[in-house]
Amino acid sequence: MKLKDHDLLIKEEENNKKKKNILLLRRKELHNHVPLNNPWLSFSDFLQSFFFSHPFFDAETIGKQHHKYLKERLKERIKDSLKRELQSNNNINNKTQEEKDPLEEELTEKFISEITSTPDIKTVRFFYFLLRKLWRKLFTNVVQLNLETHFKKLIEIQKQSKISIVLVPTHKSYIDFLILSYLCVEYNIELPFVVAGDHLLNLFKPIVAMLKRSGAIFMKTSFHSVPSLYKIIFKEYIYLLLFELDNPLIEFYIEGTRSRNGNVLAPKFGIVNMIIESFLNDKEVNDIYFIPIHFNYEKLLESDIYVNQLLGDFSVNGRPSFFSELNRILKNKFGELFINFGEPISLLNYIKYFNNNNNFNNNNNNWKRQLCETFSYHITNQLLNLFVAMPTHLLLTILFIEFGHFNKSTLKLDYLIKRIVWLKEELEKHHVMVYFGINGELPFYQVLKTLELMENVVERIDSFITLRSEDALMYLTLYRNNLSHVFMVESIMLCALYSLQKEFNFFVLKKKMNGKEYYCKDTVNNELLLEKCKFLSDLISIEIHPSFLIASNNNSDNNKDNFEKGIKLLKEREIILEEMNDDNLTMYYNLFNNVNNNGKVIDLLNYYIEFLGSLIWPFIDSYLLVLQVLLSSIYCGQLKFSSITNLLQKIQQFSSDKYQFGKIKKDEFIYFETRSISRLENILKKLIEWKVIVKNNNEIEILISFNELQCLYKKIQQFKRNDNVDVITPHTKSNL
Repeated sequence: MKLKDHDLLIKEEENNKKKKNILLLRRKELHNHVPLNNPWLSFSDFLQSFFFSHPFFDAETIGKQHHKYLKERLKERIKDSLKRELQSNNNINNKTQEEKDPLEEELTEKFISEITSTPDIKTVRFFYFLLRKLWRKLFTNVVQLNLETHFKKLIEIQKQSKISIVLVPTHKSYIDFLILSYLCVEYNIELPFVVAGDHLLNLFKPIVAMLKRSGAIFMKTSFHSVPSLYKIIFKEYIYLLLFELDNPLIEFYIEGTRSRNGNVLAPKFGIVNMIIESFLNDKEVNDIYFIPIHFNYEKLLESDIYVNQLLGDFSVNGRPSFFSELNRILKNKFGELFINFGEPISLLNYIKYFNNNNNFNNNNNNWKRQLCETFSYHITNQLLNLFVAMPTHLLLTILFIEFGHFNKSTLKLDYLIKRIVWLKEELEKHHVMVYFGINGELPFYQVLKTLELMENVVERIDSFITLRSEDALMYLTLYRNNLSHVFMVESIMLCALYSLQKEFNFFVLKKKMNGKEYYCKDTVNNELLLEKCKFLSDLISIEIHPSFLIASNNNSDNNKDNFEKGIKLLKEREIILEEMNDDNLTMYYNLFNNVNNNGKVIDLLNYYIEFLGSLIWPFIDSYLLVLQVLLSSIYCGQLKFSSITNLLQKIQQFSSDKYQFGKIKKDEFIYFETRSISRLENILKKLIEWKVIVKNNNEIEILISFNELQCLYKKIQQFKRNDNVDVITPHTKSNL
């Protein structure tokens, strides 16, 4: 039995004279716009379509039949999978194949009930009506780049025989999947089956029921601690959705969880691996298309929760009660939302590309693992390429440089606008789209509007801007991280140059090149520079996508070219200068700290250098912070910590003692974000990878000696240009 096209669709009413297209306004055929202040479907029209339109009753009946069929087929496949597993392990017992284990059958029913979706057309229609009202309340505009073109392409793909489609959006908010499902309904496209975390099952029960009836599939965040039966059921259900529905549509988040720090997270391979395995084993399906989608929010709904979590408020778990959270959301405005669809990625074509560039046997498990990893990183790289810089990204990035890097306490509005225009131009030089409103507002008006939107973080008094609290610095980090990957190659190269300068104490040379005089550092040694870039890339790989690192071991399409790219970019800025002498090419540094005592940068080149450094130096601060705590603990004779949480709390407390807002003193950290719980957790994972520490059950134990740890500290400290933090000594133990 095969399921027919559009069986699970919300069909437009036949008697509806006007097409309810939410994208009504075009601007130079570039943007599509959702005019949220326009009236939509009235409640009376909704009731009429909901209760009296016969197609919906037919669709509901068909939906129930489909669910019953899928459930029966799922049980058949589970039985076959269990039989194969028993045969492969040579554990076949004396029971006949017809005999059933009642406990196993009960567990199977329980897991099927938890995992599977139960599409109901009336629920979807009601949910759709509520979401219309919600988007109008929350967002000023919802904008998309050629949305109609992308959906037409999606419909054409669906019409091809034996083609499956997988939607892969970024995951920054709980409402990501609601928006995407809403758009699919609006364009009369198959409602996607959305893979969601099973923690949502703890929500208000009617909401859980509504989610399941709207296509939600619930899965556990990890399969390590669940019975093997659960993994079999989930894998077989994904198989059925992909290969036993006509033109299916599945949606999942390749990052695995919401990004709480603003970065696109490293991919999780579980579902990708299931899909690839199913595709390789199923000969009936011709191809699977993966469609990357980037949600660019001007203001995140969960910003307050994320900031509290990053500051170590362990009482905030990100899952408050449904009604209290809804009440908070409805009281606020969240600006504009820009959704960017990428080109479909053919799995079949990628496998051909992968085989042409690697010498693997297709039946080799290592080949499958490598294919899964490289394909996953390729998808996340495409997600990053779809990034659109929103006004809040620019505003809060500049505020981070001024308040978080230069430690200013106030800022003039006209100066802020000039710096935002500068950053906009820099992003456009890097071929990043900058969105300044549907009508392309002038920077002055856009900045005023953005300041009003972020009034919970920034306070404007006449022509002066200041932060409302010290904790607001973490807000700046959250939004700054959205665009940090754009400049990361240059930033790594710059900080590696500073490290070489500190290590070898280069002399300043006066050179005349191209008719200009430059004060330069000594010559550039490419081998040493590459070595520094490798180590620095390894340091920051805890948060930065490998496509934007230099000479990293991680899987990436363009990673090997990034070193040459970094050299080229710094040459264009005249930060690295070339000189030909006797057919020998010599390169020189042109790095200076041209900042006066008031924190004022002398020219834009040096402001650009400070900006690049500010993307990396907070990482270095965080590493030094963690190592200081570990060094002091060794000196005090404490080699073990009861848990990661205990160690993180100790590190954060030490950070709060070492940081003072608006001041820089000896032995203090410059960056407030050193206490980010997300970054500290990632650093501990890196130290476990380096075998500096080890995790035994819940305990953390230090593995290396005081001297070895001190050597690592000094090696990392070389990348910190503002060298305000001394190596730990026995005298600093009193600060812990």
